[in-house]
Amino acid sequence: MKTIKDFGQIELLDKILEIIATREFEKSFFSKNDFVSYLIPENIELQPQEVEPILEKLAQDGFLRKESRLSESVFGKHTYSVYSISWEGNFHHLSGGYKLIFEENTRLKNIEAQQKSQAKQLLILNWLVAAGTIVAAIYSTVEILKTFGVIPPIK
Repeated sequence: MKTIKDFGQIELLDKILEIIATREFEKSFFSKNDFVSYLIPENIELQPQEVEPILEKLAQDGFLRKESRLSESVFGKHTYSVYSISWEGNFHHLSGGYKLIFEENTRLKNIEAQQKSQAKQLLILNWLVAAGTIVAAIYSTVEILKTFGVIPPIK
């Protein structure tokens, strides 16, 4: 059985969203305790306290809907959260999940760094061209002045 330590954070978020998106739940909403039992066929062993922050993150990102329910027992009343997948969650799962977003962000950062490097190289090249143009302008001016006899030719 795999535990939370066997997954990276992004991989774990994607795996849990995949399980939620592809599993046929008996009811539309599930609690964290229900979800832990859904992980058993997937050979993943997570405790409810490990699952809760993951479900909260998915809900915060809009991929799960979260509702609070009231439960009454001999010990009194208490509230608990239940979750169901949202349309955005299904779409996110089908679009490649967090891993694809992470890879795309990494690719964009690499492109941005490459563009900054190229911009710096172009700036240096522009300065060199400007310096060369100034040297050529001075040389041309001296030659014109020599031609008209303003500057005596050097022998």
